[in-house]
Amino acid sequence: MPYFYPNDPIEYPYSIPFIAGHLYSFFNNSHQLLEDSRLYFKNSRTPYALTVAGQIWYIITSPCDVASIYKINDGTCSYDIFVETVMETIGITEDGIRKAYQTKSKKSEKDDKHLVRLCKEYQIAQLSPGVKFDELVNPAVEYISAFLDLNVLAKRTNWSDSTQSDAVTVSLYEFISEVFIGLGQEAYFGKLLSKIDTDLVSSFKVFDALAWQVLYQYPKPFCGTMLAAKLKIGSALEEYFSTPVEDRQDAAWMILELEKDMKRLGVSSHDKALFFFQLYWSVCGNNRKGPFWMLAYMLFDPPLFERIQQEVAPAVTAERIDTEHLLTLCPYLNAVWDETLHKTTFAASVRFLTKDISLPNSPLILRKGNRIIMPQRQLHFNEKILGANATTFNAKRFI
Repeated sequence: MPYFYPNDPIEYPYSIPFIAGHLYSFFNNSHQLLEDSRLYFKNSRTPYALTVAGQIWYIITSPCDVASIYKINDGTCSYDIFVETVMETIGITEDGIRKAYQTKSKKSEKDDKHLVRLCKEYQIAQLSPGVKFDELVNPAVEYISAFLDLNVLAKRTNWSDSTQSDAVTVSLYEFISEVFIGLGQEAYFGKLLSKIDTDLVSSFKVFDALAWQVLYQYPKPFCGTMLAAKLKIGSALEEYFSTPVEDRQDAAWMILELEKDMKRLGVSSHDKALFFFQLYWSVCGNNRKGPFWMLAYMLFDPPLFERIQQEVAPAVTAERIDTEHLLTLCPYLNAVWDETLHKTTFAASVRFLTKDISLPNSPLILRKGNRIIMPQRQLHFNEKILGANATTFNAKRFI
């Protein structure tokens, strides 16, 4: 109501009354909704409001405004509240959420950091070049290699469309999905988890397709399929962590460290399983779409594919993959990866407002209790920043 609140962001009109707002449009095609709403405001990139399922979201698409929000570190724009809401939605108890943010008297450096922060720091350490990263890469290479056998592919009827004596035609997306979800699972949790439940990858694919129901707190009566898949994975993880740690020493370093921290804080077995479920979701949900699109772009551009093959050839042997070579001596490989992320990322950064705020050089007031949504795709497709071809794939953009 701009007449009564002239400094509030203007709301994008909606036709479905009351609390629904743009609910259907958002879940049907969120990118199109954000694109249409931005253009409705003449592409000014001024913050505006959307109503979705009774919630008011402030949509931020200006790089300057996004940078300003990231600089606010006084708790006014809280990410933790969003994380806590997700924890509650997937079933972590109130006691488990409290312990996830609990610190102790500072007997050691770890006692001054809560589990959520430690998890982030461990992930950075695990994925930084060095011994810990190599511990992930080596089993990953072994895992992928096992699926490059024609006999193995031919047996996977859910992948293969046709089989010949010297070739198997597969669905690239199904192949990448199954291999990379299983790869993430085994690289982080070792081999035991797949022995506990041989169908865990399929269960996760079901969950991941409906994971938006968790993120946007869809009513539980309509989430039966998602909740059943989540329960299956959570049960497998609870059984996994009930086995002696000595029997799963092939797990990644960060998994073993986080488990020690949870034991130190007295986290229950139920909450532990669901806390690790979130990590499983993060690892296995983010590691397959990028490789699929990257391969798709390369396969439809044979000269580019050939050039990248030449770049990576010295790094790949039967014994190992030289990740240092891939990171430093393969400019086209890295440029295509960066461009794939630029072109295909649909993620958004979310913050919850605990106080009213104003952004620099703007008279608008973003009100307490509402959410800030910063959709990365809207930033990536900004023609003022990236030029007229911002929305098209350009393999040389980041060289």
